Amino acid sequence: MSLSKRRSLILPALLLTVMLASCAAKTESKHTEDAFEWAHGDPVAFLEFLRIKKNDPCPTFAVAGVPDTWLKKEHIPRLQERLDSREPCANVHSIYSSLRDCDPSTVGHEAAFLIEGFRKGSYPPGMNSGRAVLDVEALTRIFHGNCLE
Repeated sequence: MSLSKRRSLILPALLLTVMLASCAAKTESKHTEDAFEWAHGDPVAFLEFLRIKKNDPCPTFAVAGVPDTWLKKEHIPRLQERLDSREPCANVHSIYSSLRDCDPSTVGHEAAFLIEGFRKGSYPPGMNSGRAVLDVEALTRIFHGNCLE
């Protein structure tokens, strides 16, 4: 290929790259614009937030960083009460995950993911809640057996 022909392809390639980057930035900002206020809501309020987001085109929520003290032992019983819930809601994923899972979750599964986050000492405890395999039976016993001391 001649030098002049290669030069004539550079500008369209650069324009395409800029356009794609612009689209990606708009998609990401739309995806995270209605954020949950971690400082003002507890884990049960977060489940309600996820329940409301169930009707989003891609019902998932990117979690950037949760304060270490946000999930507390006192929240566990209220989360455990919701473990059997089959009510649809959005799933969550870490901002570090390369997968954006658009399959809806359930309030019970997200409650289990929150309890698992408490157990592991950070939330989210994995890259994607929708892909997490959780032992709900063990998470049900975690508080009742004084495993949180």
